[in-house]
Amino acid sequence: MGFGFGDVLNIVGVGLDIYSKVTQADAVEEQGEDQAAEIKRVADLNAADILWAAEQNAALSAYDAAVLRTQAGITLADAAERARIIEYDTTERIRQHMNQVNEVIGQSEVNYSKAGVWVGGGSPLDVMANSAFEGMKDADNIKWQGSNAKRAVLTTAASQAFAYGAQAERAERGADVSLGTAARQAALIQEVAAGQSNYVIQAAQSKATAINYSAIGSGIGGLYNSGVTAGWWG
Repeated sequence: MGFGFGDVLNIVGVGLDIYSKVTQADAVEEQGEDQAAEIKRVADLNAADILWAAEQNAALSAYDAAVLRTQAGITLADAAERARIIEYDTTERIRQHMNQVNEVIGQSEVNYSKAGVWVGGGSPLDVMANSAFEGMKDADNIKWQGSNAKRAVLTTAASQAFAYGAQAERAERGADVSLGTAARQAALIQEVAAGQSNYVIQAAQSKATAINYSAIGSGIGGLYNSGVTAGWWG
């Protein structure tokens, strides 16, 4: 049989069908790539949000730590000033006390002399010596009280400063832990997204390949049928 107009139409139809399926396969593959790109884009945004939040928290923690360390320094400086004042006041109290003791002893000596009592020995000397001894005991007691007050101020300040420092270290360690955790979460999100993207692309490629094979099969079948109709094969 001859090659007629109908055969041409059949061949054109087969070609159009192949083109349509190939175009469909390309569209499927492109859609898969777009979906994969969107998965990665969303994952990157989520990862960036997690890291940004962790960095903000770390910055706040660093600020808190700096404030705490500053407070520790202020506490120690304030305690040192208070201790200096206590030491000065203690020294001044001892000086004033000893002046009073010396005045009492001097006045006693004057009184004994006016009374015609010899102060080089005996009871008058014992009295004045005892006054001096008691005055020294009182001065030592004033000094002891001042030392205790000074020690209490410095010890309390050191304890407070240590507590501030410990809080600052906890804040800094917490920031480091948060950053590390955020980095691992971000990496996991991106890793999962990469796996999902690869799966989507492979699935799209497999579907596109199947459509292409279907186009080839349809083309061969169409040409064969056209050939049978046209009598090409016998």
